[in-house]
Order: sequence, then structure tokens, then C-alpha cells
Amino acid sequence: MLLTEAKSLEKLISIFQKRNPNIDIEGLKQLLLSDPTIVSNDRGTFIGKYATWIGNLFVKGLIKPGDSWELKKALSIYDQNKQSLLPIEKYTSLDALLSDTMKFAQVAKKEAPAHKEALEKVYEDDEWVVYIPHTYRASRQIGQDTHWCTASSNPSYYKSYTQDGDLYVNIRKSDGAKFQIHFESSQAMDADDEPVALGEIGISEGLRNFYLQRASVLNFLKIYYKDYYGFSDGLAVVELNDKFGFIDKTGREVIPLIYDNAYSFSNGLAIVALNGKYGFIDETGREVIPFKYDGAKAFSEGFARVLLNNKYGYIDTAGKVVIPFKYDFAYNFFEGFARVVLNDKYGFIDKTGRELTPCKYNYANDFREGLATVKLNDKFGYIDKTGKEVIPLIYDYASEFAAGLASAELHGNWGYIDKQGNWRSYNKESWRLPESITKITISDIRYMVNECIKRLI
Repeated sequence: MLLTEAKSLEKLISIFQKRNPNIDIEGLKQLLLSDPTIVSNDRGTFIGKYATWIGNLFVKGLIKPGDSWELKKALSIYDQNKQSLLPIEKYTSLDALLSDTMKFAQVAKKEAPAHKEALEKVYEDDEWVVYIPHTYRASRQIGQDTHWCTASSNPSYYKSYTQDGDLYVNIRKSDGAKFQIHFESSQAMDADDEPVALGEIGISEGLRNFYLQRASVLNFLKIYYKDYYGFSDGLAVVELNDKFGFIDKTGREVIPLIYDNAYSFSNGLAIVALNGKYGFIDETGREVIPFKYDGAKAFSEGFARVLLNNKYGYIDTAGKVVIPFKYDFAYNFFEGFARVVLNDKYGFIDKTGRELTPCKYNYANDFREGLATVKLNDKFGYIDKTGKEVIPLIYDYASEFAAGLASAELHGNWGYIDKQGNWRSYNKESWRLPESITKITISDIRYMVNECIKRLI
């Protein structure tokens, strides 16, 4: 079936695209990202519990990208109360789901304070004037020449938004352009109901400070910048006008937005790009490792993989080349070893650059608990840290080890193997894992999610 093959978000989207080449890919992605059960980590983004339901509604034209905020809210409530609600596939529209989930929202209806005007002016300077519509009628009045759903003939949109927080309507005096802001849903929209970044439409410093007093710093940052990438080591990457820089938790720009690209800080260093070359800066913005590389990845176990003249090598935190540029691709160090690729074959090196194994495998995973998965001639097995194949390459699939066990497939049957290669059956009907398992790998989760999807559809 359609979705049983999908493991990652991108894979799922590609499957839909193959079925319908004219499908709105970005719209589908936006809706799938609204699933509160979606899984994102350093390996990628993987579909959530409700991906099948969302995708089916989208294909049928029963849900649109503009519904993403309401969808996320409804599914979050549903996921918390699903034992008291119908199975998700029984809901044939978003409205039906909203109707049932709102019973559990337990949010008091927000009424306009009696002392406030229906359309309240809350800010004005030489460039901008800002209103809050406290009633549905006021929202329709000020938004009559826009495509905002809060100004449509359906009052439920206005009620849905304003029960969580005020709507702010910004009017630019120079041209009359209108922008609507809702901090709680992290939305800033132009009159055509297209998302905008406040920093790119030229809001004044006074208006910026006004909003920082009204909203949480985090909610403000999400709509002020074109992109906001979250905090690491107390600083966050932000993007505005195609330039990247860093802010602190007060919203202050501590490293100016001058870079062509930037990545989060790790161990006091961040990768940034300038004029097509990559280097590393510290938390003051000082250049620590020169901008001379064609690509770079974050440090792991004291080493960073960098690209120069289409070949990968490794540098230390001082910028010294410790492993020469000779590989077609390279990965981070784990448990003292790194995967490297040469002529489409995988091997392993240690931190001196010595080969643990030559580049001979069709694929390999990182070391976990002393063993690494390798693939050769479409069969999986394991090597130890001497490079010896300690579990033979006989499996159709094999995952990384966790808590002493790894999931594996052999002749179409799934089970678990221990570090000696002993097989333990896996009963898919009972959905019970071996009692010795205390940690489940990402591979296990992907497999079980897809088995769940099979049952749903």
C-alpha cells in the first residue's frame, strides 16, 4: 500500500508525488509537519501517527495548507484524549475532528473587555499603526480587503484564534499595506494571507520593542525572522534577508547577520559560511578556523569533517588537519571510529587516520556498543573494533545495537539478535518486545510505525 513503504517525511512526500505529479508538495509537507507525533532528530524527519489520515484528506481536497495551525491543535488534543474519541480514520474531515476535540480543550471563551472598543488602537508611530479587533465584526471590518480567514464569513476562525491570544493588525502608513500577527500560532501574514517575516517588511524599532513587551521573546523571534533555528549553547541561528547571524535569549543580535549560512553552536564553536567558504567562529563572533573549506560539519569527539577540493578530511578544534583530504565522503566519529567512503565503498578509520577496515562494504552504520553494522552483497552483519566480522553477513536487514540487542530480518522474518548472534523471535501479533530491551533504536521505531500504518489503512 501507499504509505507502508514510507519511513521518512521526504519518502512519504515522494510517494504521493509519484501518484500525483501535480500535487502541492509544499502544502502537503506543511500539513504533515503539523502532526504533533512527528519524529525529528539528526537522522532526519519521520512521519507521525497521523500521516496516513492527513495525506488521505489532502489528496481528497478536504484539508488545505492554511488549516495547518488548526490541524496541529486538534491532533494535539486528540492524541491526549484518543481513548475517549473515535479512531482517527473515522473522522472524514478536519471540522469533524475539531468538533469532537474542542470538547476537551477546556479553554474559557475569551470575551472583549467591556471597557475596550471593538477595534482598539494599541500602537502608533510615524510609520505604523496597530489595532486589535476584539470582536468578530471588528475583525471583518478591518480585514475586509484581505484574504484572512479571520475576516471571512465563518466566525469560527476568529473565535479559534482569539481564544488563545489577541490578533494584531498592522497598517503601514506609506502604502496602507496590512499585516496580521498572531503570536500564539507563530503567524505573521500579509493581506494575501501569505507568511512574512516582520524583519523583512521594515517594522520600526519602536514597534519591535512594543511587541517584545507584549509577546514572549520566543514567539516574537519566530515571526520576526525569516527562519529561526532554536537555541544551542545560549545562542540561536536566525535568518533575515538571506543572511544569517546569532541572537541570545533576550532577542539581542550578538553576532551580526552577515553570513551566507550558519549552523548551531556546539562545544563553543559554530560553522558559518562567507563568500562561498566555510569556517568556524566562537561565541563572540571571532574567527577561530579560517574560511577556506567548501563544506564543514560539527565537531564530534574532538574532530570535524571538512570538504576541500571535493575530498573530505578531518580537522581538530585548533584547525589543524589531522586526517588528510582523500575520501569521497566522511561521517562523524563515534566510539573512536568514523565511517568513510571511497569509490562508493564504506570502511572505517580511527582518529590517527589508520584504516580499521578498507573501503569495501556497500554500506555501514556507526559503531554502537562496540559493534557496527556492515552490508556486503545485499547482506548485513557486524564487525567489532578490530575490524573482524564477528556476526556473519547473512541478514536481509540489521539495525544498530541498543541495550545489547539489535533488530534484524532473516528470510522475511523479524527478530532480535544479541552480540553473540543468537536469534530471538519477534511476535508481531502480540506487539511484545523482549523483556531485556530497555532502549529501542530509531530503526525499531521506523519499523513499528510502518506496521501500525499498515493496520490503519
